[in-house]
Amino acid sequence: WAAKMVANIIRKPIQYAYMDVDHVQELPECDTIMLFSVLHHTKDFMKNAAKVSAACSRIILETRLRENGAQPTATGDWERTNSLQFNTLEELTNFYEGVFPGFQFKTNLGIATKFRYILEFVKG
Repeated sequence: WAAKMVANIIRKPIQYAYMDVDHVQELPECDTIMLFSVLHHTKDFMKNAAKVSAACSRIILETRLRENGAQPTATGDWERTNSLQFNTLEELTNFYEGVFPGFQFKTNLGIATKFRYILEFVKG
């Protein structure tokens, strides 16, 4: 839905794809990757962040200062994945600049539902 919304806002056709970053070796090259409450729910946070960083020049990240990730199991239970705890937006953005090699925090695009920041990181 987010990709369709962006296409409507900028009034340009865009191509978009949904992928489970835990189950692909690499991501196809693209301009922007949007991670809306995603990365902390993956099994290999750092490896998946590197895949994202290698595939694009801009990352739009939706996240809170405190996140507790989990994934469903085959039995229907939930297993914990990653937990992130930051006190300030600056701590959070500094962390993600380290997590996304070659990227710098550009702007806070606002706050979405459940107090999630929409943050833009660009390669540069």
